[in-house]
Amino acid sequence: MNRVIKNEFGISKKVKIILLLGVLVFFSLSVFIYVKLYTDIKKIVRRQAVDSIRNISELNADSVSRSITNRKILLDTIAARIMSKDMWSADAILRDIEGYVGTYDFYNMGVLDENMDVHLTSGDVINVAGRPQFETAWDDEFHLSESYLPVSGGEYAVNLFSYPVCRGKELKYVIIATYYSKNLTERMNISSIRGNAFNFLLSGGGDVVIYPRFYENKEYNGLMKYINYTSKIIPDESGDKYFVYNGEKYYAHFEQLGINQWHLMTCAKEREVFADANMITRSVFMGMGLLWMMIIIAVFMTLYSVYRSRMEMRQAVFYDELLHIENGNFLPVFFKKLPPEEVANMFMMTFDIDKFKEFNYIYGEESGDNLLKYIAQIFREELPTDYLFRHLSDNFVALVHCEDQKEFIEKIEKVLGRFERDIDGGKIQSFDISAGVRKMNVGDSFRRIMSDALIAKGTIKGIQVQQYAFYDENILYKRMSYMEMESDFARALRANEFRVYYQPRFDMCTGKIIGAEALVRWVKADGTIIPPGIFIPCFETSRQIILLDEAMLEAVCRQMNEMEGDGIAIKKVSVNLSRVHLKNHGILPKIEKIVKESGVNPTKLSFEITESALYEDSIPLKHIVDFLHRLGCKVDMDDYGVGVSGPNALAANQFDMIKLDKSFIDGIGDQRTEAVIKSTISLSRTLGMEILAEGVEEKYQVDSLLEWGCGLAQGFYFSPPVPEEEYRRMLVADKRK
Repeated sequence: MNRVIKNEFGISKKVKIILLLGVLVFFSLSVFIYVKLYTDIKKIVRRQAVDSIRNISELNADSVSRSITNRKILLDTIAARIMSKDMWSADAILRDIEGYVGTYDFYNMGVLDENMDVHLTSGDVINVAGRPQFETAWDDEFHLSESYLPVSGGEYAVNLFSYPVCRGKELKYVIIATYYSKNLTERMNISSIRGNAFNFLLSGGGDVVIYPRFYENKEYNGLMKYINYTSKIIPDESGDKYFVYNGEKYYAHFEQLGINQWHLMTCAKEREVFADANMITRSVFMGMGLLWMMIIIAVFMTLYSVYRSRMEMRQAVFYDELLHIENGNFLPVFFKKLPPEEVANMFMMTFDIDKFKEFNYIYGEESGDNLLKYIAQIFREELPTDYLFRHLSDNFVALVHCEDQKEFIEKIEKVLGRFERDIDGGKIQSFDISAGVRKMNVGDSFRRIMSDALIAKGTIKGIQVQQYAFYDENILYKRMSYMEMESDFARALRANEFRVYYQPRFDMCTGKIIGAEALVRWVKADGTIIPPGIFIPCFETSRQIILLDEAMLEAVCRQMNEMEGDGIAIKKVSVNLSRVHLKNHGILPKIEKIVKESGVNPTKLSFEITESALYEDSIPLKHIVDFLHRLGCKVDMDDYGVGVSGPNALAANQFDMIKLDKSFIDGIGDQRTEAVIKSTISLSRTLGMEILAEGVEEKYQVDSLLEWGCGLAQGFYFSPPVPEEEYRRMLVADKRK
């Protein structure tokens, strides 16, 4: 990797020759270059000086604005509480607000009534009729006055904050609070130009509205008088302005406060603003005298400077300072420089941390950074000859030397094993990763390899039992097929392409039909049938399975009513509920609505819940089972034996039937499997549940099940899933039989 970095950023021989030839040209162009350099530097420094004043002015304006806003919020809060408590006398309001005197540096507070009497918390009552500050305050809006000498006397100017107290739409009182102007001007204490800049608060007309802090500064006082007597000090458009005062040219910058159309003006003498530029000018001309003596040294320093700047560029652009590894910007550059023989024996793995945002939220961002550093460290320790890049946030890309997939698995399992040991040992908080892996081939583009690895990662994202997946063509085909089916779902649902098929259930002793399981089949307009094993996982991923489940339940209820209307004795039909649907909070009201509106006898309906739902905490299973029972329906446990629920889960949930999974039926003949089947049959009897064997396909399976006491079954030995019309005929024939 260092070789690639040096080739990418080092100085080539060609560049060195060009630099040496440039020295000769430099002698003839030195004067021109230095004049140009002087001009450019002066422009830059002048621009930086102006930017400095603007930045300081923005900070001061923000400080003053926030100070005023905070006091407005306080008065707003006080007024809201007064109105909520229905305190409509001046004395009651004074008792409520007297505790706020001194808060936010208010030195006096009171209540102004409609007679223009100010009731102060000090106990004084002063009539302020004719005083413009208070005349303006009698309004149903917040006001902040310009500076004035306080009514109660004093040598320091104050500003009046006022906020209305209304009863309905009627203005009853105005809360007033006085604040020393000098405290507000102290908010403009961020200086610039080595302290030689001045700040003023001006009205929209250009008058000073807040008396200055530095009374003893003659220049400040003179500028204030000049500003007050200058009719057009504020420019028509926001920005900067030059003016002349006392024979000096001043530069001024204006910032709007957003309050009372006031502006904050920051100004300084032009010669002070650009003093640094003049100093640099002198330094440049002094340096020209020394240039000729130092030209040889400058050549070597230039070469060194170029090299160092390129290395710093590499550090800034291609290096991750937190993890001390290369970042995603360097990855395509490095990939391009890899020799073909190395590419042919490498795998690319892109991985990220599952739920990294939640990890940061729970443990803090510092712990999140420590986790990222930990992953980089373990990778360096366990796979020191391979390459790791931090792509984005918690996304990593690794290039791993491996001759085949088996060797890659050995390497990655070594890293994952280290993660697991450190988590168990308490060295790091628990986490999981999801990774996609793609074999690198000579001639493949970086973008193609990266895209394929990301696609592979997407197939297992969030699946904790599998932390990495290898890309193959089937993944891409499956992804594209899923996208096509998702986009076609709504149309197919409207076109009734999803059909209900019924797989009858039989009493093996009598051969009679006891009911059926409703299964969905996708029959396209051209007659093509898409197997459920293809479209069901797709619709579970997109959550479209919820709409499909509901549509199938409606169809089953409608068809059962039609059969009964045609005089066919209907049997109990079971309908599957997917795990996705079980997590949906609106499932129960929706089922109740469909069943009641259809008018079907709920005792003729049962709902199948797969065993794997028993150990998902996000599914309120007992609540669902109890609700369906209250509705009058039955509840079956589907695929019993493939999960890890155990008898305790059966005891906690009152199922009506257990459906023994086909994997057990296929295992008849194996002594251990038969022992499990027998114990499950016995357990179902003890718990008062029926038991049904699914996937029965052979005569010897029927004989064994009957011998052990299981009399109910479904499977191809009796009948495959059939369309509604065929199921109708089977029910009619079964009745005759």
